[in-house]
This record gives sequence, C-alpha cells and structure tokens, in this order.
Amino acid sequence: MLALGSKVLDRPQDLEVAIRLAETCYWSYRITMTGIGAEEVWFKIMEEGNLKNNNNPEIHKRHPDGIIRLGPSYYLLRPETIESLFILYRVTGDKKYQEHAWEIWQSIEKWCKTSTGYSGIYDVDSTSIIKNDSMER
Repeated sequence: MLALGSKVLDRPQDLEVAIRLAETCYWSYRITMTGIGAEEVWFKIMEEGNLKNNNNPEIHKRHPDGIIRLGPSYYLLRPETIESLFILYRVTGDKKYQEHAWEIWQSIEKWCKTSTGYSGIYDVDSTSIIKNDSMER
C-alpha cells in the first residue's frame, strides 16, 4: 500500500519505506532452512547506537546478528510478502522483485503442496516438514 500510495500521492519517501519493508520480509524468508518466512521474526533493539544485551538461548547460529529468534516458526500460507514484491515490481519495474517472489513461490511449492492443495507447516526452519493440514481463509 505504501508503494502504491507513493505513486498516487507523489510521495517518493513512502516508496523507500515500502522497499525497505518488503526487502526485510524477503530476507526473513531467505534465512530459514525452507526458504519460507516464519510468522514472526524478533529483532534486537538498538539503544543509543548499541545492540541491547539479550542473552536469549534461542538465538540460532545461522541467523545474522540482530535476530533474536523466529517465533512462532509456523507458516500459515499468507500471501502478503509475495503480493508486496509483485506490487514493487509493477511500481518500480525492477525485475529483482519478480525473482524474489518466484524464489518464495518455489519454496511454497516444495514444502507446502499436497495432493489436493496446499498446507501450512509447523516449522519453517526445519526440513523435517510436518504440515498442519490447514489453509487460511
């Protein structure tokens, strides 16, 4: 919505925010073992230029500095990230957003497809997939 609004209302600063948000979402997909984003990603908080000390034992060694945890790590077949990437492609013309959306779609096909449709999964950061036998409405 920010990207569309930036064009309609001639607010280029909103497009920059939209790009940063969408790229953060895309990045949250890329850091998991399945290539599918968790329902939530927890970030460390910056305080006066320094990362707030957090000795959370759930920090995963593969995750970049700044991530506290993925959680909950299930996936409910939500389309918002792919939709946002598609809109950014249409607004900017930059094909990288098409490619990012295609990568996510391929992961959904690989891990969520069933013989009769698609299912959410319980843990996006494991390749021992357990489907939740559910599609959001």
